[in-house]
Amino acid sequence: AGRDLHVLRALEGRTCRVAFADSSLAMTVGSGNPLMRVLEATGDWIKVEYERASGLRKKERVLQLIEVDAVESICLEEGCAS
Repeated sequence: AGRDLHVLRALEGRTCRVAFADSSLAMTVGSGNPLMRVLEATGDWIKVEYERASGLRKKERVLQLIEVDAVESICLEEGCAS
């Protein structure tokens, strides 16, 4: 699909916020647009790790594969507006 794989690979190990084109995926991830750490990126998938609320005052660590086509934008943590 002619993607710039070097741009995706440059995100590996970085913490960012991901905005999704698909609202159902955004609901799966959870509200609040959580910070995600990119573990691995290919031309098709991005593997991320993040924390999500799993009950009263509890959080769970989630590992998830996200299809690149489902991503609308990615903002590196240091460049994201608060």
